[in-house]
Parts: sequence; structure tokens; C-alpha cells
Amino acid sequence: MELTCPLKLRLVFGKDAGGACWDEGEFVASLHLPYENENRPPAPSESGLCIQDVAEHFAYVSSFEGFASEERWREEVFKLKRILDCEGRKYDKDAVFTTRYENLLHLGKKRNEVIFVGANN
Repeated sequence: MELTCPLKLRLVFGKDAGGACWDEGEFVASLHLPYENENRPPAPSESGLCIQDVAEHFAYVSSFEGFASEERWREEVFKLKRILDCEGRKYDKDAVFTTRYENLLHLGKKRNEVIFVGANN
């Protein structure tokens, strides 16, 4: 199977929610399965890889353009977090998703997203 876009990273925050959490957190990378493989996904070829179904969910999303450095990602994550907290929104505060839609080698415009999953209650 070819590499697909978007590339989606899930960061589970570490114990310090102030800033060091970024460095101590756990990262999980995901790729979207192409639609033609949806009904019969290929078996993972390496240990540690798996096919994961993601249930329908509500999410808070913030988009930005350009090449995103680690510092820019951090700024955008905490900016959305501040907005959601100020508005009293309920969301999973233990993890965040970051998504990049264009291949890193592509020289054109880059589109990025920060995603917090809404709380169930």
C-alpha cells in the first residue's frame, strides 16, 4: 500500500500539563486507509502496526498553513486549548491530534490541523 495523506499524530500528554508534557508524552502515528482498501484492508507487514477503526466523534479543529516546526505545533495546540478552556468546552484534555495533509517533500502550500476530541457528556 502506498503512503497516504493525511499523516495524523496522536500525542498523549505527559504528567506536566504546562509545557514539558510535550517532551514526556507518547506519540502514535496514523495514516488513512485508502477507500479502495476499506472493505478488505491489507494485513500489516511489520509488528507494531495495526488496522484501527475510529468511531464517529465530535472534534474541535483549528487549521493553519505553512511548514510547521515543533514550536509552531506547540503554539497552535496550546492556542486551541486556551480557546476551548475559555469557552468552557468539554474535550479530552489528555490527548491531542495533529494532522498534516501534504507530503513534506511537496513544495506547495501546506495545510495543518490541531484536533481535540469532544467529551462524550
